[in-house]
Amino acid sequence: MKNIAICYDEERAMFDNFSNTANSLINNAGMFIKPKSELHAGIELEFTVVDKKMNLAPQNIRDAVVKAYPQQMSVELGAHQLEILSNPAVNIYGNGLDVLERQMSDCTEEALHVLRTHDAGIVRIGAFPTSLVNNVEYTKGYKKYCICPQWHLDRQRSAQEDIGKCAWETISDPMVVSLLNAVQISIDGTSFEDVIDKLNRSVMISPFATTLAANARFLNLEDTEYHDVRFEVWRKSHDTRTAEEISSGKFTRVGMPSNYYIDIKDYFNRISSHPFVLSGGQFTEHAFEISNGLYWKDARLKFFHEKNVVAVEFRPIAVQPTLEEDFALIGFYVGRLLWSQQYNEKLLPINMVHNNKMEAMLHGMKAGLFFNDNAGRVVFANAKDVLAIEVDRAMDGLRALDISNETIARYEEILCKKIISGDPAEMFYNTLIKKISGTDLALMDFSKRRELFIETMDTLNLVRF
Repeated sequence: MKNIAICYDEERAMFDNFSNTANSLINNAGMFIKPKSELHAGIELEFTVVDKKMNLAPQNIRDAVVKAYPQQMSVELGAHQLEILSNPAVNIYGNGLDVLERQMSDCTEEALHVLRTHDAGIVRIGAFPTSLVNNVEYTKGYKKYCICPQWHLDRQRSAQEDIGKCAWETISDPMVVSLLNAVQISIDGTSFEDVIDKLNRSVMISPFATTLAANARFLNLEDTEYHDVRFEVWRKSHDTRTAEEISSGKFTRVGMPSNYYIDIKDYFNRISSHPFVLSGGQFTEHAFEISNGLYWKDARLKFFHEKNVVAVEFRPIAVQPTLEEDFALIGFYVGRLLWSQQYNEKLLPINMVHNNKMEAMLHGMKAGLFFNDNAGRVVFANAKDVLAIEVDRAMDGLRALDISNETIARYEEILCKKIISGDPAEMFYNTLIKKISGTDLALMDFSKRRELFIETMDTLNLVRF
């Protein structure tokens, strides 16, 4: 790790401003109490924008989409990344999830309409595999996208191991996260107590969703040997812990929390225990938003101060090959969360959740997972058997929202097909291996490998122009 000093005066000013906002929220907890008769949700979809040669599109092309639809489109870290937002949030009782799906379908088509005028399109994969990390451009015009990756690179913990066949030095740049794409859903809480309960249950559910959705195996045209490498490469590339912090058991700000959250104060204490990164000057008054925004956990809270609303943002789902699959996974999470609350399910021990997440990332549908069986016992079984039960529970949870039988059946069919056929990463790997015909991928020259990856994405219909 490079010896880069942190300006503690600026950090103290940020912490003080953060604490003022956090204490104000705690003191005004009653304003965040909402009726239980509604459940609002919002969706974010992230995509890699490419040109017809499958190169990362330049920023001006992505920006043209955002300019055309500023309420539904947004930027991300990578100059090539497009984020599509549902706006406004939708009450998902009844046909709300169908409304959100139509909204996101329409927004995606609007984005593609603009992109086609630039001979560009989007790719539906959790980790874009054919671009070298050191060639990725950050989004210009936003200080955070310039400062944040460099801050972490300058302080990155050294001597980290390779990830599969990816040499660490080829993917260690924090800009690697700009090649990663997710489906994120935010669900409103009815109080601080409810949202912490939802947050903890979301942590427990995360490995199940990761297993079903795994769609991020390759980076830099190399095999990471993870079915979903996103949070692992994110965690490693942004690991700035000191030796003392590691020995004390401190977790990074990425991925799984060290333990379940006790209450809202505990949540605030944890997010403010990490450096603010963006500090001083204009950033000071936004300390709370910065600290929470840089808390890149599988699940975190989002505060909508103007509405007195707090929501859980669920983040581990990789973008899927189709929108229908995106929403089947969203349905799985929503239903499984509500089922867990409805039956007051006992939380799995956190060490088992950590084990589940690593298994899910490494092996996808071939993982072994701990889960609560129908007798309330903690059992370890293969993922296919576990997820058959978990999908049933999720569909039962959706019925509490009065969602139509047709929509539930559609979600269930898609999810059960994943259990039988394998996760998207496995499908990608198998398709690629058939094209290689026994040749060692590592022995192929760059251009040939890239050609085979592009053919695989085309075969699986992952690219939309």
